[in-house]
Amino acid sequence: MEGAIDTITINTKYIMSTITLSVLLFLCFSLSMCSSSKEENMEPLSAAQQADTSDVPPMPTPPIPIAPGTAQITATIVSTEETESGMHCVLKIEKVHKYGSSTPPLPSGTEIKALIAAQLVENDDTEQPMIAAENTVEITLRHMGMAKMAGTDSPDWQVSSIKR
Repeated sequence: MEGAIDTITINTKYIMSTITLSVLLFLCFSLSMCSSSKEENMEPLSAAQQADTSDVPPMPTPPIPIAPGTAQITATIVSTEETESGMHCVLKIEKVHKYGSSTPPLPSGTEIKALIAAQLVENDDTEQPMIAAENTVEITLRHMGMAKMAGTDSPDWQVSSIKR
């Protein structure tokens, strides 16, 4: 019986070594195939191939962000009132083009009060003024937030730039 057990042990060792050898050969063959396919793909591009970028779409230009607390809008000037600090006006929001971060919402159709600085008022054309009731203009607004002086009657919004 002892001879049979020795024969089984030898056969088991033979089978295990054959399986191990087969697995190792398979792995070596697989790795050699991977390296040969990499070498084929590593051929340098010709000058014509490098210059041909017709099938590559151009990179999109990301939009330029605007400052926090600001908004770019199209608005109609409803009314104006001159003050010593500039001009107070009521604006009807027609369309919001961009918001900066932390900017309060400005729904279309709403009216807001804004201050147009004296410098912008002075630069307005006297023959065809931009800053006049019923004119529709493109404006960059800045929300005054905490910068608004306490106890004053100044509006929450200030016009940073204005154009037709």
